[in-house]
Amino acid sequence: MITEINIRKATHADIDTMIQIEISAAMLFSTLPSEFLKKLPNDIPNRNQHFYNAMISSDMSWVICVNGLVVGFICTTYIQKENTLHIYEFNVAQTFQKKGLGKQLLNFIINIGRQKGFLRLTLTTFKHVQWNAPFYASNGFVIMDETLLNNRLQDILKEEHDLGFPDNSRCAMQLFL
Repeated sequence: MITEINIRKATHADIDTMIQIEISAAMLFSTLPSEFLKKLPNDIPNRNQHFYNAMISSDMSWVICVNGLVVGFICTTYIQKENTLHIYEFNVAQTFQKKGLGKQLLNFIINIGRQKGFLRLTLTTFKHVQWNAPFYASNGFVIMDETLLNNRLQDILKEEHDLGFPDNSRCAMQLFL
């Protein structure tokens, strides 16, 4: 039973839990009909200690806790030349999904962006996975036209493709604040 929910800055002590949450959340892909997505939890490398250390050191990562237990997180970075906050990683442990916690954490980040006067939020995600692009779209994000992407977002999508993501499976999205 959920009696208390709070969001706080992520700390280095949270890293092992964040990695376990990422693995837990990725397991949901194995339930999808796509052969690529079924293999995703095992074939695509998860983020590592170095990645999470860097994200936490940048002071732009948060965790959501239920009854004192970290059950989700979001890692972002500020892109100064674009006045943009980019979401690099966003996960909720599988057993805590579909309880509104992801939406609550996303809304928290949207409010942070607005308070700091950022122009927009950006991210890359799967186009046709229900808890990816459609989830973000239901929260006001729009898919960006690939021909209009800046170099940063093009580079992220290329890097994802180079990791083995199928052609046209990923997209960049944005939410103007």
